[in-house]
Amino acid sequence: MDDKLLSVQILRGLAATMVVVLHIFAAFDAYYGTSTLIEYPSLAAFLESGVDIFFVISGFIMFIVTRHKFSRGYTKEFIKKRIFRVLPLYWSLTLFYALLLILVPTAFNSASFDWPKLIKSLLFIPHLNNDGDTMPVLSVGWTLNFEIYFYLIFAIALIFKKYIGILFILSVFLLGSLIGDMYQLPAMLKVITSTLLFEFLFGVFIAAAYIYCKKKGGQFIFSKKLDLLLGLTFTVVIASYWTLLYPEFNNDRYSRSILWGGVSAITVVLFLLLDFWIKNISPAIFIGNISYSLYLIQVFTLPVTIKLAIMSEYSSSFFLVILGVTQLLISFVVAFFCYKFIELPTNKYLNRLFPSD
Repeated sequence: MDDKLLSVQILRGLAATMVVVLHIFAAFDAYYGTSTLIEYPSLAAFLESGVDIFFVISGFIMFIVTRHKFSRGYTKEFIKKRIFRVLPLYWSLTLFYALLLILVPTAFNSASFDWPKLIKSLLFIPHLNNDGDTMPVLSVGWTLNFEIYFYLIFAIALIFKKYIGILFILSVFLLGSLIGDMYQLPAMLKVITSTLLFEFLFGVFIAAAYIYCKKKGGQFIFSKKLDLLLGLTFTVVIASYWTLLYPEFNNDRYSRSILWGGVSAITVVLFLLLDFWIKNISPAIFIGNISYSLYLIQVFTLPVTIKLAIMSEYSSSFFLVILGVTQLLISFVVAFFCYKFIELPTNKYLNRLFPSD
């Protein structure tokens, strides 16, 4: 990624880490009888909003990298690059997980091997798992169903001129959400009618504003110091939202795209404003680089470590803090190896095998 966008890469790493921490707390609640996520719903929502941040970032990046490609026959190349970026690692880990389901079925609670569900997972077709949730074999892959659908619609939008393409995406998402409101649809159609898709558009709109501001020759909005001041103000706004306002608005009247998507969009803007001040934080950039591997690999690292920890029979608060930190560090390490030896090499190999026209 261009160094001017390293702040967004840092935010990707933060978002992935938030989701991992959420699942660590969830495992503690399930296996040790804690109730952190129940007692602190704002904390649970904040951590889970890492997914919403991912969606906004995805829309932002797709528009940034294709802003000069609209109506120029780039659709095929776009699809190819997205396939090479997403599929190899996801398919590899999904197949590995399916193999484990066959070899050690008792280790996965209610999960069990099922050929139709495996095929649907590999093809990004939403379906119900054994618990009645719309989840693929690799559970965290539910977000990729949204990503792939967004990529598909975005690829079609690239056929048109830039702003007609954006209008096309908006129209498709609006139509889908209206249909979703009017009819009870099967799991297969839940993605294309979800209001979560608008979070990708939030990112597209932020990218358009970012490009406009950059054309003026300045920072994202003003100058470095004014961006810092505005960024700090946004930090206070975001913190106030999650701690004070979110509990007041957390009800069935508002969709997730409003409750979590809106503040996630503001968070992306915040990191763009602070780009000059944070873009040289190397550890954060490193986590951003491995964020996709981190997001997927937690499905393996967290259950293994928690089940090994249970065997020790320790359960004090201090032990759980140490365990949580250990789980996070192990996830970082395994994600790095996954990134270095699977994600990065396969992406490079496929791009060499099928070079751009």
